[in-house]
Amino acid sequence: MMDGGFDASMEPDPPESDDEDAGATDPEPDPDAGVDPQGDLEIAGDWQDEWGGAHRIDNGSWVLGWTPDAASFAIAHYDNDAMVVIAENGADNAFSAGLWSRFDWAWDDGGALRYCQSVYDGATETDAFEATPADASDFDTGCGGFSWSTLASGEGSMAIAGTYQDEWGGTHRVSDPGWLMGWAPDAASFGVSEFSNSARHIIAENGADNAFNPGLWSRFDWAWDDGGALRYCQGVFDAATEQAALDATPADAGDFDAGCGGFSWSTLTPGQGPIAIAGDRQDLAGGLDHTIGVDTWSRSDGALWHLSQHDNAGRWAIAQNDAGNASDANLWSRLDWTWDDAGQLWLCHTATDAADEDAAVAVAAADPADPMNAGCGGGGWIRLTLAP
Repeated sequence: MMDGGFDASMEPDPPESDDEDAGATDPEPDPDAGVDPQGDLEIAGDWQDEWGGAHRIDNGSWVLGWTPDAASFAIAHYDNDAMVVIAENGADNAFSAGLWSRFDWAWDDGGALRYCQSVYDGATETDAFEATPADASDFDTGCGGFSWSTLASGEGSMAIAGTYQDEWGGTHRVSDPGWLMGWAPDAASFGVSEFSNSARHIIAENGADNAFNPGLWSRFDWAWDDGGALRYCQGVFDAATEQAALDATPADAGDFDAGCGGFSWSTLTPGQGPIAIAGDRQDLAGGLDHTIGVDTWSRSDGALWHLSQHDNAGRWAIAQNDAGNASDANLWSRLDWTWDDAGQLWLCHTATDAADEDAAVAVAAADPADPMNAGCGGGGWIRLTLAP
């Protein structure tokens, strides 16, 4: 129970009970009384709190988050005058599943919307309804000793922002500004012009240097399947205008096998995938061949490194030197790579003798500004080409 300066006269009358016994105690609210005769819930809409959390509120539900593990609350009663929502916690919620919550809301002096989940574990709807409201006169500590949260209008950042790998090994970097497919300089880029987390779509202009349909417009739809896996469909890839891509029929999320223009939706798994420069390569300085795999990097002179971690976005890898290496055996290396403006791949063996993995990670990255002439320990980087 919260102790605060709330005017009890503002508390709504409890919803009517079906119990005809006027003397009955602890009446259960009538589930049919949930709709406010004043009309729609006043704070219905898409919001973002100060921690970046997304809130989707309508007459029937309050959902925190966009992904399948979002917390949901089924609204049984709301009152716009008393500024209160009573809702049942979703059965799959991580906390207090199946119990009852009370949400109080108010506007502060600056006009910002504030809310307090003043009850989150009520045993019944009535328990949540009859609990002491949060104290709207004290936004700093009036929410059970904590501050009320602030809700700003809008969906916030893109719900699926992150780095992924598709089922064919392709990499995807998804963010508010754009969608990139691949790591190398010839990666396909799509500049995001708008997105909707609630409608689950992205509209983007194809990069001018893309191999296919440069300068045209794409539409990406996304959804989660029953197993919680993220799926996407680039249902439009050659629209003449942004509006044409937006107006296109969305992909069918009810059919992941054929609902993407007759094809299956692709699956996106979080993670950056294998090292971006994997393959057989040759350095032009010494003529040595390099074989870069999933967990090893070998060179034709017999040197071998055991890859422990890599960052494709940061363009570096950490590896332990093999016990049989001619120099710095069993110590740790850091390798940086970059592409120049012409798309040529360059390598710097930035550290060769770090004491351990953490020390190798802490080594300052090589400077990629002028790989032909400088930045790798004062000298130029090694140019790598595909092996003949």
